[in-house]
Amino acid sequence: MATTYTWKKKAVEIYMSEIRKGLDRAALDVQGLTKRILSTKGKGTRYPNQPTRSSSPGHPPVVQTGTLRRSIQIDRSKNKGNRPKVRIGTNVEYAVYLELGTRHMEPRPFLRPALRKSKKRVSSRMKDAMNTAVKQIGKLSFA
Repeated sequence: MATTYTWKKKAVEIYMSEIRKGLDRAALDVQGLTKRILSTKGKGTRYPNQPTRSSSPGHPPVVQTGTLRRSIQIDRSKNKGNRPKVRIGTNVEYAVYLELGTRHMEPRPFLRPALRKSKKRVSSRMKDAMNTAVKQIGKLSFA
C-alpha cells in the first residue's frame, strides 16, 4: 500500500513540475510577442512635437519612451498549491487605457492580440508538457 502511495505522489510531482515548465514557456512566448507587438511602427498621424507617428485606433501603441514595453512581466505570485498559473501584464498605470480605450480615445490593444496570436503556441507548449510528464511517469517503477 505504501509503495502505491509513493508512486502516486511521485507521479503527481512529475506531472505538476512539467505543467509549471510548460506554463513558464508559454508565458515567455506571450511576453515576447507582446513586446514585439509594442515595437511596431505607428501608422497614424505625425505630430510636430513627436519624433514618431502616433498609433491609429485599433493598432498597438507606438513606443515613445519604452516604459510600457519594458514593463511587460510574468507574474507567478498567485500560485497556490497544485494550481499553477501565470499572468502576463504590466503595472504601468496608463496601459489599461491603451488596451481598452476610454470615452475619448479608441483602444490601442497589445495584450489581447498577443494572447490571441499565441493561442496555438500556448496549446502546443502545454501539450508537450503533458506528453513529457506522461513519458516520465511511465518510467517510474513500483519498487
